[in-house]
Amino acid sequence: MANKYLNYDGVAYLWEKIKNALTGKVDKETGKGLSTNDYTTSEKTKLSNIASGAQVNVIEGVQAAGTTLTPTSKIVNIPQMTGASANAAGSVGLVPAPASGNQGKYLRGDGTWQEPENTTYSDATTTTSGLMSSSDKTKLDGIASGATANVGTITGITTSSPLSGSGTSGSVALSHANSGVTAGSKGDTTAQTPSFGGTFKVPSGTVNATGHLTAFAEHTVTIPNAEASTTAAGLMSTTDKSKLDGIASGAEVNQNAFSTVKVGSTSLSADSKTDTLTITAGSNITLTPTANSDSFSIAATDTTYDNMTQSEATTGTATTARSISAKVLNDTIDAKIAAVQTGSAMFKGTVDTGTEISSLSVYAAGWYWLVTTAGTYVGQTCEVGDMIFCISDRGSSYSASDFTVVQNNMDMVAITNAEIDVVCV
Repeated sequence: MANKYLNYDGVAYLWEKIKNALTGKVDKETGKGLSTNDYTTSEKTKLSNIASGAQVNVIEGVQAAGTTLTPTSKIVNIPQMTGASANAAGSVGLVPAPASGNQGKYLRGDGTWQEPENTTYSDATTTTSGLMSSSDKTKLDGIASGATANVGTITGITTSSPLSGSGTSGSVALSHANSGVTAGSKGDTTAQTPSFGGTFKVPSGTVNATGHLTAFAEHTVTIPNAEASTTAAGLMSTTDKSKLDGIASGAEVNQNAFSTVKVGSTSLSADSKTDTLTITAGSNITLTPTANSDSFSIAATDTTYDNMTQSEATTGTATTARSISAKVLNDTIDAKIAAVQTGSAMFKGTVDTGTEISSLSVYAAGWYWLVTTAGTYVGQTCEVGDMIFCISDRGSSYSASDFTVVQNNMDMVAITNAEIDVVCV
């Protein structure tokens, strides 16, 4: 087919068709696309009428009588009310529905529908309250406002002096006769300030059997001012007041006790009103208290001769016959024996350590001990059965040279005279 071309009129006609087709076309914008829905003018108007930030209307909370109810599974359940009891309050909620035929009942506080109580009252009587009857209402309406009870003529009135009177219809007139007492003030007419020894006046009257005042008089009252004594009450004297002021508050009666006890030239003073004096027994003194008798006894042990010193008893220089106590006699005998036995053998017992001898503060020549435990004694090795002899009295201090040891296993054949001399003192 041969090519065909539009002439001028054809081109003009085609261009018109294109322009008509492009009328109302919206140019495409970058990042935007076309929708299948048309945006109409009515929708634009509706959108313009919505306030900025507007939200869909929703119920945000439900309350029943001020108590917030929480939805469960998007459902808000308003509970039914519960009634009150004697021990618990009820709760708010929906009122229970009355059943058919309960239209005349009322809802009671316990949550139930009940019949109203009987409010029918009987007519009042003279002993029981009640409704006013129609006859009583008629009677009340027939009484004038402010009316008083009708009274008749008062008769039979009897009066005696000082009263007189008569009765009339509905009333009695009484009058009082003059008592005969002179009018005027009685007693002291000015204010009084009584003082000790001062006086003031007191009025008094005389009344007859009917209570009528027939006489009036005055009496003088004197305030006593005598001072109190040990046998009669009275005023406190200035001397007693001074004495009382000199007594300390809370003072007590003096106790029967000594404040100071004198022992020789030394005075022992009490530190308080309840201080205790302690008596301590000295050497050879025995104190024996007697229970519940506030007393004690003192016993002394006699340790002296009658008019004889112990030195006299020891040396025997006294020439007169005198009594002597057992203790001083034993001490004297021991001293005599010790004096004459110096240098003689005296067994002092057994020893099992060397310190038993080295620690002695006193020992004398002639004393000896028997060794019961092997060891070192007075600087020498000793066996069981050895004897330790003291050959010199103790000086200012212990010395091993003051002792010698006699062996238990000595060879009696080889013993020398010198060794015998050592053993036999």
